[in-house]
Amino acid sequence: MSTLQTTILKHPDSASNQIAFTSGGDINLDSGAVFIDSANNYVGIGTSAPTSPLHIIGSSSGGFLGGGIRLNDTAHSSDWFIGGAADADSSDGSLQIAESNGATRMIFDTEGRVGIGSDPVSTLDVARTTAINSEVRIRNSVDGLRLVMQSDGVTNIRSVFNRGIAFGSGTSNSDATYVERMRILPTGGITFNGDTAVNNSLNDYEEGNWTPSIYTGGWSGITIETAKYIKVGAKVLVTMYASGLVGSGSGAAFALQGLPFNPATLCYAPGPLDVGKGSVKGTYCRTENNTNRIGFYYPSESSASRIAPQGNSFYIDGYIILALSYFTDQ
Repeated sequence: MSTLQTTILKHPDSASNQIAFTSGGDINLDSGAVFIDSANNYVGIGTSAPTSPLHIIGSSSGGFLGGGIRLNDTAHSSDWFIGGAADADSSDGSLQIAESNGATRMIFDTEGRVGIGSDPVSTLDVARTTAINSEVRIRNSVDGLRLVMQSDGVTNIRSVFNRGIAFGSGTSNSDATYVERMRILPTGGITFNGDTAVNNSLNDYEEGNWTPSIYTGGWSGITIETAKYIKVGAKVLVTMYASGLVGSGSGAAFALQGLPFNPATLCYAPGPLDVGKGSVKGTYCRTENNTNRIGFYYPSESSASRIAPQGNSFYIDGYIILALSYFTDQ
């Protein structure tokens, strides 16, 4: 074997395919560019006093992430830097992961904050400049993925399940104290306090205006001042204030139409009625069977049958105020 040996470097023949350093003390290459601490087996790059197995010191003042590590995969056009650089809002250093073009992708600052796509201003700060791929996604192949948020010793838990998203609370981050308070079902709808039955879910809320019109009883129109509705789940509440009627009434029964949702089959619901002029004493309004119509009735004093007031019993300048609360299947 042919060997060129000094007190510092030993180079075996090519068959061994290695360079062997033999020294009884530390190895210092180029004034600390690379330093091997023989006592602790530490390696320093840019320092002659390494304090960990690999200790790198550089300065970012000479360029972006000048004090870091560059990882370049030429086969896949991947070129990344990992190292220290100044925060955007201060001179304090931060650990950054960036592309070679200077685009920072992730920042860990000295206040314990993490930024993805942005210098962080909160504990976790995720930013995108476009709507494309801007979501934050947490995945788990099994049921029971959870995000835990704790403040002042009380834990609030948002559990993400394959069966929906559940929100709960507890006194610690242990499952033993977790109590579910609300769940968003995967099919839509919200349940409360551990109830997961679809039939018990709150599946809709909306509010707005509806458009009453004349169904029978003559009259070519009705002057609506307000007509509001609220729908919470299957429950609907409607109100109406009409300041008068248009045209003239007939001898046919007076009825309106235009409810925002049809009442459920056989779910009749009466409601109060205030008529400013005319009509018959004791008249009330009522939903009809599975239709958007509103009927008007008053009790008969001589028989068991109810009676519908005729359209000509109302006055053109008489207001009509009503309210109805009913159930719907829609």
